[in-house]
Amino acid sequence: SNPQMRAQICDAIEAWVAEHPSVRVVGIAPNDGYGWCECEACRALDTDEDRAAGTINGRTADFVHDICAQMLERCPDVLIGHYAYSSFLDFVSVRDSFPPNLMVGCTLSRCYRHAIDDEDCPVNRPLHERLRKLRERVEHVTVYEYYMHNWGDLPAPMWRVVANDMRAYHRLGVAGFLTEAGGINSPAWESFHLPVYVAARCMLDVETDLQALLDDYCARRFGPAAVPMGQYLETLRRAVGGMEGCLRHRPCELDLMLTKDTRRRGEELLAQAGALTGEGAYASEVEHERSHFNRWSSMVHSRQQYAAPGTVTPLPLDALTIDASPDEERRLVLLDRISLLPPECNRSWVTPYADEERVGLLIDCSEERMDEVVIHREHSTGATCSSDNVEIFLAPARDSAIVYHFIINPEGYRCASECEGTRWNWSWPSDHTVETELRADGWRVLFTIARSDIGATDAFCFSVARNRHRKVWGITGIPEGGAFFRVESYLQVTLASPATR
Repeated sequence: SNPQMRAQICDAIEAWVAEHPSVRVVGIAPNDGYGWCECEACRALDTDEDRAAGTINGRTADFVHDICAQMLERCPDVLIGHYAYSSFLDFVSVRDSFPPNLMVGCTLSRCYRHAIDDEDCPVNRPLHERLRKLRERVEHVTVYEYYMHNWGDLPAPMWRVVANDMRAYHRLGVAGFLTEAGGINSPAWESFHLPVYVAARCMLDVETDLQALLDDYCARRFGPAAVPMGQYLETLRRAVGGMEGCLRHRPCELDLMLTKDTRRRGEELLAQAGALTGEGAYASEVEHERSHFNRWSSMVHSRQQYAAPGTVTPLPLDALTIDASPDEERRLVLLDRISLLPPECNRSWVTPYADEERVGLLIDCSEERMDEVVIHREHSTGATCSSDNVEIFLAPARDSAIVYHFIINPEGYRCASECEGTRWNWSWPSDHTVETELRADGWRVLFTIARSDIGATDAFCFSVARNRHRKVWGITGIPEGGAFFRVESYLQVTLASPATR
């Protein structure tokens, strides 16, 4: 709301464009996350709907309109970009019109089993309608997709969905497309190179003959095994099409995709392909696909033995010390968030404790390269989030609207917040304790908190995640690789009644 701040933003944009005259779009979207100014002037810009839902569409619309109007005078050939996302998903709907230099990136958290314009998809249908209405109001609209999000290198036979998406976007007059993607070393490219390739080809020509494109891909990559490998890819695609409901990229959905029949047919086709290639580059490509398929099948077989129990009983809190011997039978192993299996090395475990007044968690993180552990020594979100860390999520029940969130690094530097939807209170006071210990082969966190601080009476619920900071983040957690803010999935710990005071 501050006019001086807005003027400084416009001055900075104008100066930057002058230094970089080839730039044609400048983004002004805020950082990700929650927590917004609460001064009277900013809050006055919020709509009644914003105040009820905890969103900021009103203030975002006012800010974006003002910056666009000023920059239209200063730099008329430059577009001003902003996202329709998160707490400001519908900011464009607040005003009747915006200056013509606005570009909006529309984020789509969607179903990947159906094309974006599939009328029968309960998830995508309202998203497509929102995109259509946005396109009616704004000339320059791009799509911000999450094709590769939270799926790792699990099978991604979505090339037909992607091709239909591109045609739908073209019909709406969408100006551009982007999907979040990992770096060159991301394992996701093992599965997503074909869908992304199809997206690129269809962006060049939305009338691309998809079957001809797939046939050409198989011939170039698999040579004499092109036919059975094409049938193998189609088997995977049909496996997704045969699933019930939608595909939201929750890794547990792999079990629904790779049924016994799909695994049997996949094995047959890969064996046929291998028999046709002999040795050489084509054989290596077939074997590469076979190794992935075997690993996916092994995941489906192995996951059940590591499924977390819905309810656990805590150990007595008076047995909880930083040098306590781990209870091998009671501690729970953290799972990789994609495979839903424990990692081969650098595993982590959590054990819950409780008494009549407090609850506790003992978290053990094994580590082969302690010399590479990242630690920033400051009690702040920036320092703890950019360190190796564990995240603890607590709630009094699985239907709780409030989650208590802690981020702790290996030397005990931490931050804590009380979270209710989009309201994250990082100044929340709590009666919690943290003790940590660095060891030659890992590190340990001992955490306790008063039951009254989290409203725990006869039970409390929790999720724990470990974020291992290397070339890429290694994330493990429990349950389901880390439930984070999905309270309904948390583990439940039964408690004795608190002492009478």
